[in-house]
Amino acid sequence: MILGSAWPVLGVVSLERSVDFYCAVLGCRGAGGEAPPGGGERHALLSSGGRPLVLELVARPEPSAWVNDDLQCGIRHVAFKVDDVDRWAARVKAAGAPFTMEPRDATGGVRIAFFLAPDGEHIELVQGNVHYSHPWSEQLIGAERATPAPATPRLDHIAISVAGLERTLAFLLFISIIPWPTALASNYADQGVPQARAAAVLYAATMLMMGLSFTWGWRYLSAHPELVAEPARPAFPAGARRALLGGLVYFVAIAVAFLSPTASFAIDAFVAVYFAASKSKVPGLIVRSADADGSS
Repeated sequence: MILGSAWPVLGVVSLERSVDFYCAVLGCRGAGGEAPPGGGERHALLSSGGRPLVLELVARPEPSAWVNDDLQCGIRHVAFKVDDVDRWAARVKAAGAPFTMEPRDATGGVRIAFFLAPDGEHIELVQGNVHYSHPWSEQLIGAERATPAPATPRLDHIAISVAGLERTLAFLLFISIIPWPTALASNYADQGVPQARAAAVLYAATMLMMGLSFTWGWRYLSAHPELVAEPARPAFPAGARRALLGGLVYFVAIAVAFLSPTASFAIDAFVAVYFAASKSKVPGLIVRSADADGSS
């Protein structure tokens, strides 16, 4: 169940058509407040049962390689919780959306249905709360069961198929703790040298691991270019170099922390300012190569 994501993003070919479908058929509303980068011409920020959902216009859509077999890795579907699957499925069907699975009772004590939205995005309607065979967090399960069924569809979860569950969970857990050393550093930087030193080392070590993880990701994509659209592939070397150089600076920050935590934090700040102020070649390479591909 989605509780704290910023905004799931769905790529669409026609923003107007998709906004009309998600609002008129699935009960979404236009959301005010903060909007994602890129401007209103390419994005629409909606609210689905109080949870944000972004539709993003895809400038150069490519034919979908998605197959309805649950064997491909990646995002499989986006789910909306409803109070009555059959009633909402009838409404979706009346709007002309094709179903990949008619309403049925499913394993786990829920009733579900699947259909394709206007641009082919795979959407699930789910009624009830799943009885998990392998619970990961009793707290999240309790929060899900305590949330009443919505009167209109509410964004519920995103399903992702992975090749290695343990490896993927380890990666996501690592990403989730990144804000923790930042908070720790801010709390202990002025609490005496021993505590500040420990906080500085922990912060720099976490950032180092993140940099190396991004480097590994870029190198993996370089070795498996078929995973990414061809116009973006020239960006791989620049992305790998930038991630590696940025990460290695934290080796210096770790060493300096034992001499001066303040100096170590200054190095951390320098890296943050550099990445914020410098212009990465990666987006430009992607845009230029995409332009070249579109004009060829």
